Amino acid sequence: MTNTINKDYWTCYSNRMLDVSNKLMEVAKTFKNLGYTVLLPDDILIKFLKIKSADKHIYVGFQEVPYRFYLSYDIDYRLKHGSGKTLETSYDLENVFTTEKIIKSMQPNVKTICDDRHLTEFKG
Repeated sequence: MTNTINKDYWTCYSNRMLDVSNKLMEVAKTFKNLGYTVLLPDDILIKFLKIKSADKHIYVGFQEVPYRFYLSYDIDYRLKHGSGKTLETSYDLENVFTTEKIIKSMQPNVKTICDDRHLTEFKG
């Protein structure tokens, strides 16, 4: 992570979120190259991404409080909020989950038509 000594809160926050976004973009590139569909929010700095195959999916993201990376999945696509479950968290801010860990953690889609309106496909 970026050196945060002698910096104000917002500078530290901005640097941290830029680091997180860059790490998640590396994950997106890796999975796109492996043939998965990767969906990103329409934000300049990303805090999460969704990785999909034909029958499975997983979210890889960053939670600000407390600072941690997480793996989660949707339980019921019909619900707008509260339908996800966190599988695992990591407080290692230098490393996002390994590719193998993410693939093994992917969960079956419960419904074939899912709501990805707030996400855009990553084109690499």
